[in-house]
Amino acid sequence: MAQMGRPRNPLARFNAEGERWCGHCCLFMPLEQFYPSKQGDGYDNWCRECRKAYVRERYHAHPEQDLARARAWAARYPARRRAHRRIANRIYKARLRFERQWQREQTR
Repeated sequence: MAQMGRPRNPLARFNAEGERWCGHCCLFMPLEQFYPSKQGDGYDNWCRECRKAYVRERYHAHPEQDLARARAWAARYPARRRAHRRIANRIYKARLRFERQWQREQTR
């Protein structure tokens, strides 16, 4: 159950129920509400909803920076970019096949 307010000890990121504290909305939430992270205790400091809102807001405020970062990554790692595109194209084509098949079945 979510609790409001910061924990008494700022280092206490987990409560007795095993829930984690979101550093942005100041609520304790289940671990499923946090993205995994390679730093610290293995979870992001912000819950999924706060992180999504922040990323969305930041992108809309500075789209050119995100596009430049993506282009720089693609130029730095061309082989990885090709692999990512190959996988994305396969997923896209599989989704199209599924949708076309579904539409054919619906018209019968």
